[in-house]
Amino acid sequence: MLFLATACGPKWAITLEDGSTATAPTFSFSRSGSSEPARIAAFRVDACAARGSPPIDSHWLTVAPAAPDPVTHIAYGTPPPAWRSAQGPHPLTPGCYRAAVADAPPLEFDVLADGRVTARH
Repeated sequence: MLFLATACGPKWAITLEDGSTATAPTFSFSRSGSSEPARIAAFRVDACAARGSPPIDSHWLTVAPAAPDPVTHIAYGTPPPAWRSAQGPHPLTPGCYRAAVADAPPLEFDVLADGRVTARH
């Protein structure tokens, strides 16, 4: 029964906020049909080439305290209050990256040579 309850539960979605740039991409978290903020324990950004298991060193990994406050968005390189950076942040150079949290499909995005950031669809 527990499996069915968790398998059918709504999942989080990660989106890239408008106006994001390579120096400050900002990611929003939402759940279909709800305005409830996300309760997540960690947020990571890795290169797309690191498919499969997470790489040993992420571009950025930030982790929440034991009892995190809900979050609606996270700006790259700036942990939410009481969170800490466990790895990085490393500069985002042109290329493909993946933002990820538990219970959400990862968001792949491109950092372009002109500094713009665009989500892959």
